[in-house]
Amino acid sequence: QSPAMRRMLQATGLWTIALPGLFALQLHALHPYDDRGYFVTFIPAIVMISLSLALAVRKGSRAAGFIAIGWFPIIAVSIERMLRGLGVYAGPSSLDQGLYLATVAEVVMMSLALADRLMALKRERDAALADARALERLSEHDPLTGLMNRRAVEARFDKLYAAGFHTFALVDLDLFKQINDRFGHQAGDAALVACGEAIRGGEERNEIAVRMGGEEFVVLLRGRQTLQRAEALRQAIPLRIATRVPGLDRPVTASMGVIELPKTGGNAMGFNQLYARADALMYQAKQGGRNRMCYEKLTVFREAPPTRRAAPAEDNSAQDAA
Repeated sequence: QSPAMRRMLQATGLWTIALPGLFALQLHALHPYDDRGYFVTFIPAIVMISLSLALAVRKGSRAAGFIAIGWFPIIAVSIERMLRGLGVYAGPSSLDQGLYLATVAEVVMMSLALADRLMALKRERDAALADARALERLSEHDPLTGLMNRRAVEARFDKLYAAGFHTFALVDLDLFKQINDRFGHQAGDAALVACGEAIRGGEERNEIAVRMGGEEFVVLLRGRQTLQRAEALRQAIPLRIATRVPGLDRPVTASMGVIELPKTGGNAMGFNQLYARADALMYQAKQGGRNRMCYEKLTVFREAPPTRRAAPAEDNSAQDAA
């Protein structure tokens, strides 16, 4: 309703409470006007209610449509009773029973209106939930490749580790800036999408690919032979990019830093620590000539070995699997 219509309806409500109520008291001073005045004072209420419902229905309000159908019998019966009360015509008093039938019809229609409104609210809720899920997906997935983004994997990393994803592989495309500079960012974006397809993994869901940003990706793996599978994914990148992005003058290779976490004893390192460690291994691979993998396997000791106090610490975990 418009603000003016709302004010008029409020005024009509006060009018209907005050004047018919006053005549209903049948005060001695108003006795000559009680009967006629009682019925006449309902005319503004009938007019305003009918007008407001008509305007609301005209604007397309479903609720107003149900209310108009439900109230029509009551308004019709009220008008008939008012005309008889004003002496416009004579009729039997049994016509007053029509108010009960009109009230039943109004209750039925209002029940249908409430059911319709509840269904509309459910549809609105479902649409809002779908929008929320879509926004959540957008906030947790890279819009270019469709892969999970860093924010999402950081939040889930402890659960993923508990689910068996004990191998952390950081992938970086070699000399990727040259692709953007020579062939344009459209070709670069296509190469990133192709890389995401290559490392996405199979239907067994034993690999989770993540785009960290730029040309960096992370792959979490679980199950058997994770190092060999990570290397197979890395080697699949140049072929997939060559297939998806024709016209490049050289293969687009990738360097990888891989950390194999212990399968027992829990994860003592956070995501950022693992990322920094894998990043160092990845840069070792690049310094070693690119297009290769460097990896290390971490071991958790329940207590320090007895010889460790006398012997200097050795870095016996880093290996180059070019």
